[in-house]
Amino acid sequence: MNKIKSSTSLQIAYQIYLNERQSYSKSPSFYFDIAPYFFLQAHSSNSKQSSINVFNQHYAQSNYNISNEYQYFGLRILTNVLELELESIQLLQTVAYKLVEFGLYNLAENIFRHIVNLRSDEPQSFRDLALLLQE
Repeated sequence: MNKIKSSTSLQIAYQIYLNERQSYSKSPSFYFDIAPYFFLQAHSSNSKQSSINVFNQHYAQSNYNISNEYQYFGLRILTNVLELELESIQLLQTVAYKLVEFGLYNLAENIFRHIVNLRSDEPQSFRDLALLLQE
């Protein structure tokens, strides 16, 4: 994590993440530790962007409410944890809670609805979705 924090650009930080991911690929906490860095940088980033990045950002904003490249990479990293176990309810819930924490309510809603479909016999599934929809 210190390597990423000391990086000078988004591309370098993401490359460090990719290199470190090889060592920690089986650890969900690795993804949950790294993703917030990118989300926090999204709030303090005012970097100049190329035309293609502006287009991609506009597309991401309109479809997913993603505000910049840092947030986009944070989302990528956060959802990479789901590759460990695609149908793990605990991982799905944790990712959804993190998405709520970072203000990506539409994406969190989709995951909570998926959890309801997977675990309709558990009241917690409905409760999580209801709490999100209430906000």
